Amino acid sequence: MENFARWGDTINNAFFFVVDIIISLQTFFLREALVIGRVVFLIAILSAALNYGLTGSGLKENIIKITKATIFFFIVIFAYPSIIGFITSWTFSMARGSVYAPIHAYFNQVIDTIERRHTIVASGNTGDGFFQHELSRTEVIGYITRDKNNLLGGLETTRTANRMAYTVVAPASILKIIFFMAKECFDQATKAQGNILTGSLNLGMIIIALICGFIIIFTGAFALLEYVSCFLEFMLVASVGIILFPLSLWEGSKFAAEGFIKALLGFFMKLLFCNLAIFLLIYGFVSLFYIISDTGFTGTVDQVIFIIFTCLLFLYICKSAPGIAQSLLTGAPTLSATGAISTAAGAVSAAAGAAGIVKSAGGMAGKAVSGMAGGLAKAAVGGIGSFAEANAAGKTAAALSAQTGGSSSDQAAARRGAFGDSLRKDIGDSFKAGALGLTRSLLSGGKDGSGGSSGANPHSWRDRFASARNANGEHQTLSEHLKERKDEGKQRGSEHFWKKAEDKYLF
Repeated sequence: MENFARWGDTINNAFFFVVDIIISLQTFFLREALVIGRVVFLIAILSAALNYGLTGSGLKENIIKITKATIFFFIVIFAYPSIIGFITSWTFSMARGSVYAPIHAYFNQVIDTIERRHTIVASGNTGDGFFQHELSRTEVIGYITRDKNNLLGGLETTRTANRMAYTVVAPASILKIIFFMAKECFDQATKAQGNILTGSLNLGMIIIALICGFIIIFTGAFALLEYVSCFLEFMLVASVGIILFPLSLWEGSKFAAEGFIKALLGFFMKLLFCNLAIFLLIYGFVSLFYIISDTGFTGTVDQVIFIIFTCLLFLYICKSAPGIAQSLLTGAPTLSATGAISTAAGAVSAAAGAAGIVKSAGGMAGKAVSGMAGGLAKAAVGGIGSFAEANAAGKTAAALSAQTGGSSSDQAAARRGAFGDSLRKDIGDSFKAGALGLTRSLLSGGKDGSGGSSGANPHSWRDRFASARNANGEHQTLSEHLKERKDEGKQRGSEHFWKKAEDKYLF
């Protein structure tokens, strides 16, 4: 438990470090907003003067509009850190009041007491003879609640950074629950001792325990990532998007500021639903843990089905929270059985891959796993595609070095340089893709990362793969996509080599 506390502190510190850096951007962009505000205010004044000079009317109305917009602008700018901090605290308090209050009351019910018995023996000798009398008293020194391991402790964290106080669910508090649940399964796997040659090893129990343990870890971690990404996205949009607010001072640019306000409203609802979902996840996982711990992990069919269904249910709730917020604002329903099936397929395939049983299942398992290829393809488009591209770049650079008479050390240096250069370019493209998605979101008020605008993100390989077609007009296969990545890697390797050749390899 002590090791987990140190590990949990590390996780929390890493998360809060990123949040504090994002909040520190707010100070810079608030200064930039004031600069932009001066320019837009001047444009508004000149526009009103020109309108009056041409028409001879409307001066009073324009001055009133500009004055009201300017006063509102300064109020928002100087109170902006408090406004954003209030939004985080308000969404948290609403979720806690509606969902967490009955959860906390239920798990803090006293189910037993810890007692200490005091016994005093009095003895003596009277005229009638020797006597001995025992006096006892029972004292209650503690109480045992349903939450015996205090899994609900330390959920709420309120921090202050750059004049802004914000409230968030500490990631380590969720990971602690996941840790205890997975430990029940892994402990059972380690207890299944025996000899595989003699047939005394309970291999089935080990596999079942590992699958359940990994499903708990993956579903819990992915559900937590949904909440963390939602909070970070809200903070980033709030910190950077304030530069659009000064455009409200002039009627001609007011639409951009309205888009920013709509985006904040959308992210407010998204953060609220993510807070509700994370509290539901806490309730479900804590309940699941105590149900398992009371009887221990037995690996029976009913227990395995209960674990898998509960984990997938709360993962789907957390993944669907942003979509539910969007449907509330647009009026279009987003929940469907297809989404639930894809969530289940992704979690089960990830757990099966981690447990190492997909490969051993043979041809029959291969047919079953092929239905989950869509989720795995997305992973291949990201990390696997980047490494394939970087590997092709390194091989090309090394081959060119060998063709031009480079030594083995020169070839190795060319390979390492091209490999690293390709990975850096992919990381840069990822940042560009994220920045473009946030920009679209700010300008159109969208909540889905695309900003509600149509068209694929040109910096995103995933978007390009989703819309790519081969020579037959069919959707591009994963192998065709990886070949395209390798071809680009070869081009990167060639460009890297000839760029470095003048001052390093040849001259």
